[in-house]
Amino acid sequence: MRLNRTELPKDYADMMKTEDHHQHEIIRDKHGTIRWKEDSFIRRLTDNCSLNNICAGFHANGGDKNTESYRELYRKMGYSLSGYWEIFYWDMNNDIADEYKQPEKEGVLRNIDKQDAMELATSFYVWWHNQPGTNTEQGFSEWWELQR
Repeated sequence: MRLNRTELPKDYADMMKTEDHHQHEIIRDKHGTIRWKEDSFIRRLTDNCSLNNICAGFHANGGDKNTESYRELYRKMGYSLSGYWEIFYWDMNNDIADEYKQPEKEGVLRNIDKQDAMELATSFYVWWHNQPGTNTEQGFSEWWELQR
């Protein structure tokens, strides 16, 4: 069952503040465990090889537990949120956990608030709807330049 991040237990609030740059889905599995939704290919890959070797590869190539691709691997494996916290946020397992800096948020509208997005969308729709070639991508570049 898919969970909205606002539905998570308060124990995860601090962790979620630094996990808001991606939209990786969170689920509650059939056993009631809250976890990242697994990517079936990544799960099969990691089930058929040594995770220790994969982690050693990250370290050998300059990665550490604060490297985003390292964390992404665990999310895509479908790791439980509690296990993810232990690996990446607990200083007993990650002595540089407090140095983690999240990358920029995903998505093209990451720096636009809802009101600005609505005004942009409405402005484009009205302009586009009254132009020749509606129902196509034609005209977007022209409108975009007029907005700048």
